[in-house]
Amino acid sequence: MENSIEKKEFNYGLALLRALMCFEVVLCHFWNSDGSRFLMPFSMLRGLAVPVFMFLSFFLTEHTFLEYNKTKAKKRIWRVIYPQIGWAIIYWLGYTIGQFIIKDIGVRFSDLWWQMFTGHSPRLNASMWFQTVLIVLTGVYILIFKFFDAKKGILITYAMMFAAFVIQYSGINFKLFDSLRFELKYPLGRFFEMIPYATIGFSCAYYNVFEKAKEKRLFFIILFGLASIFLLKHSFINSASGFGYSNNNCLLLGFFVIGFAYLIPFEKLSQSVKDVFKFLTKYTLGIYCMHRIVAEFLKILLTKIGINIDSFILCIITYIIAFFVSFLMCKIPTKLSRELVD
Repeated sequence: MENSIEKKEFNYGLALLRALMCFEVVLCHFWNSDGSRFLMPFSMLRGLAVPVFMFLSFFLTEHTFLEYNKTKAKKRIWRVIYPQIGWAIIYWLGYTIGQFIIKDIGVRFSDLWWQMFTGHSPRLNASMWFQTVLIVLTGVYILIFKFFDAKKGILITYAMMFAAFVIQYSGINFKLFDSLRFELKYPLGRFFEMIPYATIGFSCAYYNVFEKAKEKRLFFIILFGLASIFLLKHSFINSASGFGYSNNNCLLLGFFVIGFAYLIPFEKLSQSVKDVFKFLTKYTLGIYCMHRIVAEFLKILLTKIGINIDSFILCIITYIIAFFVSFLMCKIPTKLSRELVD
């Protein structure tokens, strides 16, 4: 989600993909799919959003782990922890103030602590479980490549992925966490479901997979595109019992979709068009983090004034408002505000 390209050349295809997947996240939570054939592609892609984000989080920051530096490590940890804490406070304050006007919100102080530490309070912003898992996995990767060289380190990540599959398909993951309370069940259960996406993303960056594919660019664009369409309809890898992301067919699908986006030659467009793309695909972190509170208050407002709109349109409006708020937050002359959204 976060803008983490740093040393890597800006890739417009990946930027567009991040923006699309961010919109898919909004659809996951607020769109009542009506079976429209025109909107079917959006429905089919909803389950891919989180896998793509986890893949890209480690694909785009691979050099941060390999080139271990204490200052860089601290900076990276801060970049993933700060939005977790900052948005937990914003949501809690927003809903706490809101409940004086809207009596049935029922936010408690304990919700703030659950939100900070698990990212999964049902009354605040349950979407931030992703950030919780990302924080832990980031810490694990930093420690791996601090104490081991690149070759040993990547072998350890493969061992982690293998262990994650064993834990998923043996049913251990589901049995361990299914009986826990809501705030714990999903962040803990999805930790093992996210490990393979982090591993594959990191490996693709380490071995320069997509850059090497540029040597036969047209061939791989066609191959990745066709494979993506095929895998959207057909599954090669059976799902394990889990918590929403044990559909490991998305490992293959995510790889091909990301590869397709990476290889599309958007860099050949005019600079003015690329500048527009770059601007419109910003703030995915901010949109992801704030979309729930924006949509919830928007629904309340529209209900109060007697307006009933289609849920897909609601998601579009939510995305636009969250983008605009993120833009304004970046204009506030403080790094603390900017790092919440960009």
